[in-house]
Amino acid sequence: MVLSSHQYEVIRRKVRAELGIELGPDRKAMVSRRLGGIPEGPQLVSSMMAGDLAPPSLALLADVLTTNHTHWGRESAHFDVLIQWIDEQPASRALRIWCAASSTGEEPYTLWMACQDTERSGRGISLLATDISRPVLEHARKGIYEAEATTRLSAKWQRHFRPLPDGLVTVPEAAKRAILFRRLNLMTNPLPFRNQFDVIFCRNVLIYFDGDLRRQIIQRVVDQLRPGGLLCIGLAESLPKEVTGLSRLSPSAFLRSP
Repeated sequence: MVLSSHQYEVIRRKVRAELGIELGPDRKAMVSRRLGGIPEGPQLVSSMMAGDLAPPSLALLADVLTTNHTHWGRESAHFDVLIQWIDEQPASRALRIWCAASSTGEEPYTLWMACQDTERSGRGISLLATDISRPVLEHARKGIYEAEATTRLSAKWQRHFRPLPDGLVTVPEAAKRAILFRRLNLMTNPLPFRNQFDVIFCRNVLIYFDGDLRRQIIQRVVDQLRPGGLLCIGLAESLPKEVTGLSRLSPSAFLRSP
């Protein structure tokens, strides 16, 4: 499939409006290739040109166009910050953690491991992991990974994995039970949560959004954090100056103001 310039501009506008993803002018070949690589591609293009993109088609579009890059132990300093923060909380207090961009599961499972290292050993902690892509969520739910990829983790965390044939490992069943994986578009306004979270990891997400849209999304996320709660963003990311309600704890880690 080769998109015309007009088709690509329509798709760019639709993707930005519905998914918040900014596709640059130089991404036309990539989008053409990805849409051309699925049977539903021509129908997706036709629907977007007609301005009639149903929710299932929008979900498929997100699956096709989003790029998921993560690895075990990524930006590990945040997990030290998390452990210290949890140990400073009253042991009787139940804690809610939200991983806002779970990708294939490495980050939420590492969050679970970090929680096991706290004084409460993970007790009284619930974890929600969300992502816009259904395929990566399915991968995450299975909890099966290349053994070699886990060597980035410390030895104490590697011990949680159980070996499988063919150079694979699986996370503990306890970890799978502890984490609730759900699909969520961060463009959703308002976000569908009744209660605030104690900890939010929203790392390496803001890079996909631009300008005012970035500010809107991160402010929406911050508003889901309870006073005194912990927010971590990517080490290479910065908060828009207009975002309110936070104080800096360490590089890319913040506390929600009272």
